[in-house]
Amino acid sequence: MLLENEQIAIIGAGSGGLTLARRLHKEGVNIKVYERDTNQQIRQQGATLDLHYEFGLKALRAGGLMEVFRNNY
Repeated sequence: MLLENEQIAIIGAGSGGLTLARRLHKEGVNIKVYERDTNQQIRQQGATLDLHYEFGLKALRAGGLMEVFRNNY
């Protein structure tokens, strides 16, 4: 794998950042997620995860997150 011995930093613990983190983690990639806000109400959040079938939902499925998604939204 291309990222086998690499360390990856993901900036932002929103839906997109956490979905990416989960997907990389499942592939055995060493990741660290950074989030500066201690409360989601502090400021307007950044970009959202696109939930079209071929993009966001595909990413959630690949990360094994569909059950969590269904239970929370």
